[in-house]
Amino acid sequence: MRRFDLAEDSLQDAFVAAARVWPEDGVPANPGAWLYTTAYRRALDQVRREETDARRLPLLITEPAPPAEADDGDVPDERLRLLFACCHPALRAEARAALMLRFVAGLTTAEIARLFVVPEPTMAARLTRAKAKRTAAAGGTTRSPAACPCSACSRRRRCPVNTTCRR
Repeated sequence: MRRFDLAEDSLQDAFVAAARVWPEDGVPANPGAWLYTTAYRRALDQVRREETDARRLPLLITEPAPPAEADDGDVPDERLRLLFACCHPALRAEARAALMLRFVAGLTTAEIARLFVVPEPTMAARLTRAKAKRTAAAGGTTRSPAACPCSACSRRRRCPVNTTCRR
């Protein structure tokens, strides 16, 4: 080993291992050799780990994917599509806010119930009804919750999104 920092770290790890092992197993016959062997093995493991990382790192680097054609209108951001999906005009403002907290912010039903100061079963029922109403209003299609309105419909939804987000 020609790296002083690696030797120093390995010897420190060997001392930590000795402090952990020796009280249980007893001090070996030759403590210096035990420390040297342990430090050498730790350094060797570190060198092997670094060599493996150096070989595998180029495999992880990929070219950026070309931008995919969005079939959900002209809204490129997934979170924005979720906002639009949660703010369907057929839903009441409270249902919109609850759906946004669930799907966009990632809160649990219990957390949303505490925010609305209602029991958890009540909030679970409200979320279920809001999702069903949104699906029915979307024509009964079972598209993903991120389904976004087309560019013509999105103008009508901007008002509910802005209203709900300001509250």
